[in-house]
Amino acid sequence: MIESLNQVAALADPVGEQAENRVLPNGLRIKRVRAPLGVIFMIFESRPNVAMEAFSLAFKAGNVAILRGGKESQNTTRVLYSILQEALVESRFSPNCLWGITDPDRKIPAFLLKQRQYIDVVVPRGGGGLIDYVVENSKIPIIKNDRGLCHVYAHEDAQLEMAASIIVNAKTQRPGVCNAVETILIHESIADELIPTLHEKMAPFNVQWFCDGVTLKILKGRTHVKKAGPKNWDTEYEDFKINCRVVESFGQALEHIERYGSRHSEAI
Repeated sequence: MIESLNQVAALADPVGEQAENRVLPNGLRIKRVRAPLGVIFMIFESRPNVAMEAFSLAFKAGNVAILRGGKESQNTTRVLYSILQEALVESRFSPNCLWGITDPDRKIPAFLLKQRQYIDVVVPRGGGGLIDYVVENSKIPIIKNDRGLCHVYAHEDAQLEMAASIIVNAKTQRPGVCNAVETILIHESIADELIPTLHEKMAPFNVQWFCDGVTLKILKGRTHVKKAGPKNWDTEYEDFKINCRVVESFGQALEHIERYGSRHSEAI
């Protein structure tokens, strides 16, 4: 978290930056200048480091931030909000630049989503359920990402060492982020070699595997391996869990991604 704050602090001030300057045929000069959005209300789930990153980016760009995290991390975020407000006062800023909500009562965000006279933009940061709730209930403009049910397809011509390195990193480096891989699709011609390698490399992280029938046979006798059900292919875990399916072709991989993917981040 400290490193992320230092990185944001080192960025150039975006406020007032001229992004575009052109003259129309009628002689009218058009400029696009970056300006603060105003009051940003962010609702996020679980991970408390999101509070620090969201506040720092909003503050750097001259905005006020209202932050409301999930109940799982409310004790941690309460401390972080206190530290941030102390830092604001020490730096001669108003502590009102940040309002950190720690009360888990769901009536609070429901009420705030209607306050468009005070709040300029809402940013839901989390799974599909949270995003759908905000879209259905907000009277305020929304900046949203969709859920991150991301796939990696290992093609039959893949360099297996490189593929293993990419897939293991995509699952284990930060499994709680929305661009972490949730499902791996392996071409049948390389499955016998690549899948055991992936399982071995993920074993130190105790990754749980949910597999199709072919993968189950390949990993027979290994730990943390279960048969995947229909719900698994449609689940964004944000955890040390992964789905694995062996496919016959690139086309079959694309069909799987088209059916279950969230159009967030895919890789081949």
